[in-house]
Amino acid sequence: MGISRHFECQHCGLAAAVSGGDDAGKMTRTQTRYCPECETLVDVCTGLHDHVEEQPHHRRGYDRCPDCRRVVSIAWSDGTPCPRCGGEITGGDVIVAWD
Repeated sequence: MGISRHFECQHCGLAAAVSGGDDAGKMTRTQTRYCPECETLVDVCTGLHDHVEEQPHHRRGYDRCPDCRRVVSIAWSDGTPCPRCGGEITGGDVIVAWD
């Protein structure tokens, strides 16, 4: 089961409800990344678990921002500086568990 938590940069105000790093649900694996196009943190699908039958069209959706659909590669994890401004990101309060 994956978890989304609230994070916010104390300098630039970047705020998002994301996992805060690598995470996984029942079928998918995700990673929190910074999308420079949308200027926000997002959780992107990085793959499916081995027990899920993968189809060729699944791979086209990996590593893409769920909003603008562009491939994003700037990984971010809880405890590291803000990818937008380098400021401190605080929070981490659980807001939802997902599967």
